[in-house]
Order: sequence, then C-alpha cells, then structure tokens
Amino acid sequence: MHYQINVTAREQTGKGFCRKLRAKGLMPGVIYGHGMETIPVSINFKEFMDILRKAGETSIIELNINNKEPVNALIKEYQLNPIYGNVTHVDFYAVRADEIVTLSIPIHIIGDPIGVKQNGGILEIIMRELEIECLPTDIPEKLEIDVSQMNIGDEIVVSDVHFSEKVKILNKSDSAIALVSAPAVEEVAPVEVAETPAEPEVIKKGKETQASKEEEEE
Repeated sequence: MHYQINVTAREQTGKGFCRKLRAKGLMPGVIYGHGMETIPVSINFKEFMDILRKAGETSIIELNINNKEPVNALIKEYQLNPIYGNVTHVDFYAVRADEIVTLSIPIHIIGDPIGVKQNGGILEIIMRELEIECLPTDIPEKLEIDVSQMNIGDEIVVSDVHFSEKVKILNKSDSAIALVSAPAVEEVAPVEVAETPAEPEVIKKGKETQASKEEEEE
C-alpha cells in the first residue's frame, strides 16, 4: 500500500520553537539517511498519527517536502510525552531502492492455543518483534503467527518463521517466540498431626499384709 504525507522544512530548532509548533497542531521531526544532510521538518500532528496507525514502522512513506522531489522514508523512531503518552517528535529514515535496510517487524500472535483452552496451560510470549534486513521494496507488510494448534510443552522458535529469500532474519534461529507451559500447581503443605501424649500409668498400691509389716519391723 502507498502512503504519503506532506512535511515542511524548517530552519528554526530548539525546545521553545518546538513548543510553539505543538501549540499550532504541528509536530517537529527530522529526515536523515545515507548520503544526505539531516532536514528538520514540521508535520501536521493528526495527519502523522493517521499515517502511524496505518503504516506503522515497517512501511515506506513518501514525504512531500515543500513541493520538492519526494523522499521515501521509514518511521525510524518517535518520542512520547512521559506524562500524556502522545507523540512529540519523529525521526524519518530516508531509504534508497537499492540499499538494504535493517528494521524490526512486530510479531502479531493470533489464535488461542488448545493447550490453554482445553488443558489450562499458559501462553507465554517471549519475543514481540523480529529484526530483519532487506531492500525497501521487500519489507514484509506484517508478521502473523498462529498459535491455535499449540499444546502444553510446544514452542515456536525463530526458525519456524519463513519469509521470502529476499528477507534475512537476524535473530538467532533457536530463540523462542512463544511457548505453552503447564499450569502452575500449588503445593499443599503437609498437615502435621499432633501426637496425643500417652496417659501416665497409674500404679495402685494394695494394702500391706500383716506379714510384710512384721518383716519390716524385724
């Protein structure tokens, strides 16, 4: 899918100027890449958020800069306000059609494992993105992993993921992506049974006989 957005080159920089941009519904950003100078730009905040939701960080975006020749770029990084969570700045990485790029592809887990539904297991997501390298035109649109057939003890590793030959996965092939573990079993502490103390033996003394009295007196 083709994405594009208008950006405006700016000469002014600094926190004060960036605050003024945000007050006008704009957002500061930069464009940089191999063999080019960094270009500070401003972007309409709402338009950028729409592009971010649709294109994400793995789609090529055509940047129209002041009606000049468009620049193809990826959203390399964006900053969030630590309090409100809104995007405050974006870095675009300009790409060339013949230059290999390195990027991270988000992993989308789909389905409910049978080991969870039927046997009470626990689905553990170990990895949430894969690092790949390829030409810009070969970037996968998305990566979906179906876990519906996983049972307790099953796992999916990086080597189970297959792209075209034009895409190279940089993660270790035996790294786990997801696994289904057995449910935790609560250990029941053994109940200690208190021993009942034995009753003391009562020895009854009988009456002394006359013979024993006489024996003691002698």
